[in-house]
Amino acid sequence: MRLATWIASVLCLACARDARPALVPPSALEGPQAPADPVRLLDIGISKDRISVPESTTVGPWNISFFNATSATITASLERDGEVWRLDRPIPPNTAVTKDIDLKAGDYKVIAGEGRSRLTAVLHVSAQK
Repeated sequence: MRLATWIASVLCLACARDARPALVPPSALEGPQAPADPVRLLDIGISKDRISVPESTTVGPWNISFFNATSATITASLERDGEVWRLDRPIPPNTAVTKDIDLKAGDYKVIAGEGRSRLTAVLHVSAQK
């Protein structure tokens, strides 16, 4: 090996050893993480004579699907402690409409229809996840 080549390779190794790593944010070193509170699906069925809701559910963000199993267009909403969450539009027959709601602990009144055809049910939301 020629002397110049040997000196160049020694210098190159010395430079590589003293090289500082690039700054990398700590989050880049971690693997992918699940969202803190993933959105879950909750189905509510509305028939001619009743509203079907789960017996109970837990707090957190929910994508609530209201399915209208009747032959008429209806409205639907949730109420709790004076707060009302209404769907943006009426639900056509045999169609589902969804709404994202962050449920808190307590009882929610589920309301479908209006006037004499108005139906109600209670959805219990517990604090346990």
